[in-house]
Order: sequence, then structure tokens, then C-alpha cells
Amino acid sequence: MSIKSIALQLLFTLVLGGVLYVILKPASSQESFFIDNTVVLAHYVKAKGYDKVLESKQAQMKADIDSASTYLASIQGSKVAIDTVRAAKEMARVKQLQQQYQNHLQAEDQRISAQVREELNQLIEQFAKKSKMKFLLGATGDGNILYAQEEMDKTQDLIQYIDESL
Repeated sequence: MSIKSIALQLLFTLVLGGVLYVILKPASSQESFFIDNTVVLAHYVKAKGYDKVLESKQAQMKADIDSASTYLASIQGSKVAIDTVRAAKEMARVKQLQQQYQNHLQAEDQRISAQVREELNQLIEQFAKKSKMKFLLGATGDGNILYAQEEMDKTQDLIQYIDESL
């Protein structure tokens, strides 16, 4: 599950909760607020350094694959006749290495995404309780909140709370 899908899940959960809440009990404007999920998520991932972790692993894996690919190209391009079996084994090794690294990166992304989702949900809940909010809706700018008064946007307040909690 990627960071983008976490944001979408978080958005869906918040929107569904918001719709149900509005249907069941209208909230007063002093108890209802919203946050921009994508801004909060991007800030949190960067603040925690999760983006650097994945970039670092990806760079190391790319270097390993590039090295193996360079070696393969050199033996295939040499004027000396090479063993076809040896070249085929090297090519298979490079492809296997690429697949292993892709699987590892995907698993690492899913692990980090789950961790981010859990951590952010806890921080959002703590923030809302501390701020005595009864209702906090998430928005992505894709039209789920078409208009809200500026003072209802608590995105920067949440980011400040997250920064203080780190």
C-alpha cells in the first residue's frame, strides 16, 4: 500500500465519518473543522524521514542492479567469444536481482505506509481531543469539501502539533 493509497483511505474514512455525522447530528461551526490530508501526510512523511529511508534503499538497489547490468553488457559486448550459458546465467541473475529488489521495496513501502497510517491516526485523534473538536473532516482538494471558512482549516495547527510531538 503506497503513501497515496493511505491518503485515499484516510480521506475515505474521514469523509464517510463526516457524512454519517452530518446526517445523524448537525455539528456547530465551532466544533467542526477540516484538515488537508495530502498536506499533512506529505509533511509527516518528510518530518519523520520516511521518504529518505525509501530513497536510500532505492538508490542502493539501483546501484547494485546497474553494476550487474554493466557487467552483463561488458561480457556480451566483448570480442572474445563467451559461453552462451554463462551469459544466460548472468542475464537471469540480473533479472532475479531486479525482481528481488522490487519486491523488497514494495514490502518496505507497505510496512512504512502502515506505520505512517497508525502514527498519523493516533496524532490526529490526540489533536482533535486536545482541541475539543467533535468533528474533524479530511480534504484533499479534489472537491469533497467545496467550501469552508478559512478559520475552519486546522491543517497548519495539526502540522504544528505533529512537529511538537516528534
